[in-house]
Amino acid sequence: AGSMAMAMGGPGGLPVEPYLLGLLLGDGSFGQNIQFCKPEADLHEAVRRELPPEDEAVDTGRGGLRIRRRRKNNERSETAKALDVCELGGLNSLEKFIPSNYLFAPVPDRLALLRGLLDTDGHVMKEGTTDEFASSSPRLAEGTVFLARSLGAVVRVNVRVPQFTNS
Repeated sequence: AGSMAMAMGGPGGLPVEPYLLGLLLGDGSFGQNIQFCKPEADLHEAVRRELPPEDEAVDTGRGGLRIRRRRKNNERSETAKALDVCELGGLNSLEKFIPSNYLFAPVPDRLALLRGLLDTDGHVMKEGTTDEFASSSPRLAEGTVFLARSLGAVVRVNVRVPQFTNS
């Protein structure tokens, strides 16, 4: 997979551009079709900007984007192939994680990945001094903590178990 990763991708031979991976880990669907589920126009532009040249993002009609090959040839998108290289292909929200080559990537790549995660699943609190990140995946949460700490952030972890009431 190493040589394939070098050919596919991002800076430092990463299979997916780090910011795009952060966006997709935060709000992507990794089924047969790769989808990005956030409706914000600025994030749609970011996804389109970060895609490999062979891929395009088309509106789903439900506020999201579907990533596919530009040229129709029955092949999976380069993004889907790269997610497979990262062992992320087909994972659901509870199973997502940050691949180790991203956790130990150069600082600019780690920072871009963290920005993508925070742009989708994060929000600013306490007059702009604190960012909060939430994930349903324990492995993604642990990886995000490691990533943020590796960049010098002070991190506090709160585990919340959702409670549902039937009415």
